[in-house]
Amino acid sequence: MSTIHINQIANKITNLFQSHLDLTDINDKDLDKESKIRSRCLAAYAIYLLIDSSDSSTKEAAESVTDDGDDNGIDAIYYYPTNRSMIITQSKWIKNGTSEPDSAAIGKICNGVKALFYMKIDRFNDKVQIKQA
Repeated sequence: MSTIHINQIANKITNLFQSHLDLTDINDKDLDKESKIRSRCLAAYAIYLLIDSSDSSTKEAAESVTDDGDDNGIDAIYYYPTNRSMIITQSKWIKNGTSEPDSAAIGKICNGVKALFYMKIDRFNDKVQIKQA
């Protein structure tokens, strides 16, 4: 993917979702701040694309983001009440657009989905735990 395409995607998702995201856990001096924000925007965008946009908004999609420490690889969770289903996403902003998540990241989300399936919610951060209610 070209740098132009990557920048267009980054600008689009940032404009749609950043203002609605919880970014309180990201330090302003964090060297990966931009990538962390874009990863969260990407997770929100995945949710936004998968749900019926007539029933949702960019704000709702952004509120589904759970990315933070102790997220067990799960970056967004959205419960879709219309068809009683749950959407789980994992996202990773890779600024050069040429690599993919490593096997450790894949293993982490697999374990996270298992923990979620078996309702071991205490293994997750507050952003996930609050969704149990």
